[in-house]
Amino acid sequence: MTTSASAGIRVVSDIDDTTKITDVGDPLAAIANGLFGKRAFAGMRELYQSFAIDRKYTFDYVTGAPDVVRFLAAKFLSDAGFPDGKLHTRPFLGFGGLRKYKTRVIHKLMDENPNDVFIFVGDDTASDFEVYDELFRSAPERVLAIYIRKVTNRNLPPSAYPFLTAFDIARIEFQMGRLEVIQAAPVALAILGEKKDNRIIPKYSYCPLNPSLIDPQMDGWDTSVKIRVQAICFKRQSVTEIDRDAYLD
Repeated sequence: MTTSASAGIRVVSDIDDTTKITDVGDPLAAIANGLFGKRAFAGMRELYQSFAIDRKYTFDYVTGAPDVVRFLAAKFLSDAGFPDGKLHTRPFLGFGGLRKYKTRVIHKLMDENPNDVFIFVGDDTASDFEVYDELFRSAPERVLAIYIRKVTNRNLPPSAYPFLTAFDIARIEFQMGRLEVIQAAPVALAILGEKKDNRIIPKYSYCPLNPSLIDPQMDGWDTSVKIRVQAICFKRQSVTEIDRDAYLD
């Protein structure tokens, strides 16, 4: 699904292990990183800035962090240079589990902004992809894309695009016509210029030897089709040159 930059587009993003390196799978590490961590994934700030500044998207940060540490989540977003947006933190009482809390918050956002369409960004450590998929199935016309960072390598529903780095998102947004090359460039350069590997793929994260997120069979077909097209164009160019030479003779 494509849309113009003038449409009302809202990005709903998780924070921990989506934009911020947290390691929620390790309770002790998650607590330490939640309280003191300042590390953002390389390229995510640049991607979100392109969305907010160049594309004029609105941001909502929906995190499972409790209200009592709201100020820490806000400080991380500000210090790391992420775009301004409304921050939604989890009430200590009254919202049930994490999945129910996020579903209610995003449902409310969709109800309050009936003319907007949404891009959801999360990770596979908890329930993000389940929440986003449920919302997609209830209102597919309202959801432009679902992006899920592969941290644990859990199986994702067909509605979600898996990603390893921010550039995976930039590439798909470019293919969808929602991001230009010049807007994707800062994302790629931020990743390529990052000196610390752990800022790109943390040690605790899924790290495939083949970073392609395309199904191997689809990847093979993609290569074969490109070779076929290349052969056709090469043949036509050769024929054109022969015809031109014959005309000149």
